[in-house]
Amino acid sequence: MFSSARHEFAAARILYRQFLFRIVELESLSSKADVTKLLGQFASVLLMVSVIQMFGGFSFMDLKMTSAARQGAGWGMEHLLLSLTFLVVGCFTILSWDALLPDQRDVFVLGPLPVKPLTLWFAKLAASSSAIGASVLVLNCASGLIWPAALASPGFLSVVRSYGAYWLTVLFAAVFLFSAILAFQGAAALLLSRSSFLRLSSIFQMLWFGGGLASFFFDASALTPQGLAMQSNVAHVAWFPPNCFTAMFFQMQGDLSPALAVFAFHGWILLAASAAGVTVCSVTLYPRLLSRIAATPEIVPSRLHLPRLPSFGDSIHVAVRQFIGRSFLRGRQQRLIAAFYFGIGAAILSAVLETVATDPAQPPSTISLKFLVSTIVAMTVTVVGVRAGFALPVSLRAHWVFQLHQIRKSAVYLQATRDSLLLFTVLPVCIVSAIFGFIFEPAAASLKHVALLGLYGTLLTGVCLYGNLKLPYTCSYLPDSARFPFFFWGSIVLFIPLTDAWAQIEQRLLNSAPSYLSALAIGTVCACLLEWRNRSLQTNVDIRFDDIPEDILVGLDLGSPGTTPIVFQYGIDSSK
Repeated sequence: MFSSARHEFAAARILYRQFLFRIVELESLSSKADVTKLLGQFASVLLMVSVIQMFGGFSFMDLKMTSAARQGAGWGMEHLLLSLTFLVVGCFTILSWDALLPDQRDVFVLGPLPVKPLTLWFAKLAASSSAIGASVLVLNCASGLIWPAALASPGFLSVVRSYGAYWLTVLFAAVFLFSAILAFQGAAALLLSRSSFLRLSSIFQMLWFGGGLASFFFDASALTPQGLAMQSNVAHVAWFPPNCFTAMFFQMQGDLSPALAVFAFHGWILLAASAAGVTVCSVTLYPRLLSRIAATPEIVPSRLHLPRLPSFGDSIHVAVRQFIGRSFLRGRQQRLIAAFYFGIGAAILSAVLETVATDPAQPPSTISLKFLVSTIVAMTVTVVGVRAGFALPVSLRAHWVFQLHQIRKSAVYLQATRDSLLLFTVLPVCIVSAIFGFIFEPAAASLKHVALLGLYGTLLTGVCLYGNLKLPYTCSYLPDSARFPFFFWGSIVLFIPLTDAWAQIEQRLLNSAPSYLSALAIGTVCACLLEWRNRSLQTNVDIRFDDIPEDILVGLDLGSPGTTPIVFQYGIDSSK
């Protein structure tokens, strides 16, 4: 009995290490990639958010407020911190959707071995839980040191109790959401046929991802304790997880108002229900799932035939266009990246629209600022979101097919990439903007705005593809340095006021024909210069199919003075 238990423990430990590394799809990375850099990118984003929240805690402790005002501000801040935890856990769980359940490789390789199904399941669960736990810890490592003390009542014991309540609430929030998604995935895999589950998995991911972003920006009419107490009988407010777990924190802290006890009670119910769902899937349903995975093929003929995309242009343009369009429609990760940018765009749009004032004395022939801002944000997130998905490869077959069958110059393929991005992003946004503009806005002003919007989309496409030497979805991914998150979030902060300012400028340009024509001419010249520069950079170059780090020269200076130092060069393929 003891030898069997030791055997299962050793097998679980080995599988745990393997599954932990498989959370990141190594086949999508470059042969020279370092996985620690990729994990460093995620950690840097989470750490930056935690540090920002920590400085907010210092400011909160210095504020002079009444007891009621401090309680209301503390409730809102704890609600925000828990919402961030929900967002991070949800995003990480959904992005590792395929790593939560075993695939056919796991079943066929591990099935003949003396490994129990529950051992396989617990190894999967432990690997995913460790990754999510590490992300939650990094997210709260700085803010969790300051905010419990800032939210505590006076007294040493109250501060100690607040620290315990804070970290327990964060743990319960992460366990709840992770268990809820895992229970939903397991139930869907058992209730649906294997082929239907594989087809609907991407839709489930999109729904969970969109729901997570929507819940993060969910605005209950009042986040103060008094406002929530008045809405305790409203279902979507009383059962909203961030509200419930915020009430659980103050309940464990000992400062919860009796009127809000129902929120804490709902939180305990949600936590128990999610834990029960995972337990049922683990003990009773998981072994049956393994046999179903082994008996059903992963790839089956599709019953729904997608319509052919437009086939204008030469054969290379048609092939690249078909490949990009169908890869985006079928690629789960590519759609998730686009959904992430759409969610960021929705947040930016809501933030900008709150600052845009409606002028009641606006002439009927003037286009509204809200319409201008909405279309500009839609164009930006569509182009940037689809372009960001180009960096992730779809499969190794696409990598080798284009690499071995390149029959034209590289510039032809790269130009087809640019035309495809314009076709799939700029053109649809312009068409939708024109339709809504003709319906809700002055037709003449809307037509002028669509022309400027298309020019802006063309410029943005050129900037996004500046110096690009890769075909979409075919080049292996090399994690860059961790400076990207700071540049990305800094760009978002600058984009909000710039969008508002440009919308006001464009509103004046549309009312003046000379100014509008001048702006259109300047934009056209800039687009032509950018296109000329991109074409010159793509001349007489090879398409890059594998991200290779730059060569690093390290001088050891071991020679005597006046002699040439010894230099070692890294990053060069030994086969050369």
